[in-house]
Amino acid sequence: MLFLTLKNSWLGLVVVGSLLGQAGAEPTNIKAAISKIENSAVCASDTKADILKCEQLQAGVYETYLNSSYQKAAALVTKKGGNKAYRTLVDAQRMWVQFREKNCSVFKLTYQGGDFSEMSYIGCKSDYAKDRAEQLDSMFDQLNR
Repeated sequence: MLFLTLKNSWLGLVVVGSLLGQAGAEPTNIKAAISKIENSAVCASDTKADILKCEQLQAGVYETYLNSSYQKAAALVTKKGGNKAYRTLVDAQRMWVQFREKNCSVFKLTYQGGDFSEMSYIGCKSDYAKDRAEQLDSMFDQLNR
């Protein structure tokens, strides 16, 4: 997967880390990081390579947000509900990851390696990561009352 290549690369980690800064992956920081990416020269370009790079950078931010939201929710679920609640969350997250992968793979298969194939696949995974992070944040807020 191309996203994993970017996320695990030194450049990808530096870009995502510098955009989020020390404040962490809170929703307001995510919006600021995405705004910086969208206003960057890479995202303003209309070359295929830059459009793909823009998608990859946005995906890195949303994956970071998802991971942060999951860790925060998992810690609270464990604290309030114990190991059984934690294991249930882990199982649900694993099933969600499988669903996202299958659902977003439809784009790759539909466009069959064309220019739009990888961009739409990454965009799909980004959209799901953002949505899932927001769901986990909502879970955290509800459990933290």
